[in-house]
Amino acid sequence: MDDLIVLIPCFNNEAGLIKTLSSIQDKVCVLVVDDGSYKKLDKQKLNYNLGELFLISLKKNSGVARALNAGLSWALENNYKYIARLDAGD
Repeated sequence: MDDLIVLIPCFNNEAGLIKTLSSIQDKVCVLVVDDGSYKKLDKQKLNYNLGELFLISLKKNSGVARALNAGLSWALENNYKYIARLDAGD
């Protein structure tokens, strides 16, 4: 398993998320946490091909801190040693 995962929280910003994913230039695993967006994210539409893409969705919007904590918990449960962070739209 890879040691590094990039954690990206996202709320109602699919276009920004796609832009952010396209800016990644190295093969790396990515975890997107959908923070209760009105329109659920479609993993296929995100078109990320440099590494594995994981997507978890929270039932309701609870803020970036909760989304990051959910992603951090998931990453630790899946034995990632290093966790980087990006915002959707960066």
